[in-house]
Amino acid sequence: MEEPIRDAVLVLASREDVTADLVVQELNSRGLPVARMDTADFPVSMSLAAHAIDGKIEGRLKDRLRGVDLGSVRSVYFRRPGQFTLAEGMSGPEQRWAYREARMGLGGVLLALDCLYVNDPRRMASAEYKPAQLTTASKCGLTPQY
Repeated sequence: MEEPIRDAVLVLASREDVTADLVVQELNSRGLPVARMDTADFPVSMSLAAHAIDGKIEGRLKDRLRGVDLGSVRSVYFRRPGQFTLAEGMSGPEQRWAYREARMGLGGVLLALDCLYVNDPRRMASAEYKPAQLTTASKCGLTPQY
């Protein structure tokens, strides 16, 4: 495999996401290095090797096509990536354990990157709660239309 992409915008999206396609196209037209990946490939066909040095994540995330230098990622566009793909033949408890470990491992590394996040997964998760959305909208002066 060739050298990992450095200073990249890391786009995490499902393969079928046409909006992410347009974003990647625009970033490419501006001459920015882009690494588009889908977390659905992890851990079966995507690998992660990372560690923290002096409060910064260093390492590499790679799939079948490319690798990205995690320490140099300039921003992450988090756009509905796919669910992890786990190895065949695991029991239910093994699948739950492996999924949790993959989520904490890969997710923890990605969230520790010192870069701009567009659609920060932590904020997206908290925004999924409808009562919280409605109270925030109300505080901003918006009223429901019935």
